[in-house]
Amino acid sequence: MKAQVLQSWGGRLTLVDRPRPAPQAGEVLVAVRACGVGLTVLNYMSGQLGRPETLPRVPGHEITGVVAEVGRDVTAVRAGDRVMTFFYLTCGRCEFCRAGRDALCRDPRGNLGVHRDGGYAEFVALPEANVLPLPERVPFIEGTAIPDAIATPYHVCVSRARVHVGDRAVVVGAGGGVGIHMLQMMRFFGARVVAVDVDDTKL
Repeated sequence: MKAQVLQSWGGRLTLVDRPRPAPQAGEVLVAVRACGVGLTVLNYMSGQLGRPETLPRVPGHEITGVVAEVGRDVTAVRAGDRVMTFFYLTCGRCEFCRAGRDALCRDPRGNLGVHRDGGYAEFVALPEANVLPLPERVPFIEGTAIPDAIATPYHVCVSRARVHVGDRAVVVGAGGGVGIHMLQMMRFFGARVVAVDVDDTKL
């Protein structure tokens, strides 16, 4: 398969041929249809995320695609399913993971595209817990924004700010990738929103 690989910190991606990965027990193989480019990826490639692993590495975590194959013990997805991916690699067993609060995992395994190969390739093998269903009505390209730039503001509105109809809110950095989705999410929940950004052209 073709893959874009980071060979050195601060370097460019290199297009290489690699063997297609085989899903292990509890993993799925996804045929990648789209993978986003965001600040996290650029920071990782430059070494600003702490250079956590030896290279080479295939970056990319905002992935959408179709399940091509499933490994042993996979129960929630099957070949042919449309999916998107989840960034955090977790144990899946601690009380926080079982409660759906993966970001608080007691035994985190790192991040997709950082600590294991990501989506800048034709195929990527992932833990079953890292794939989520992508509705048929959502195009693959647009779907790459859901697990990151859209899920973040949704979490803020529901679990942190607990936004209700009629609330007033200020979004600072409203012209950025997450900020613009935060504006839309706040309005979706019925808030009256003021947008603030240092760059007037983004407002």
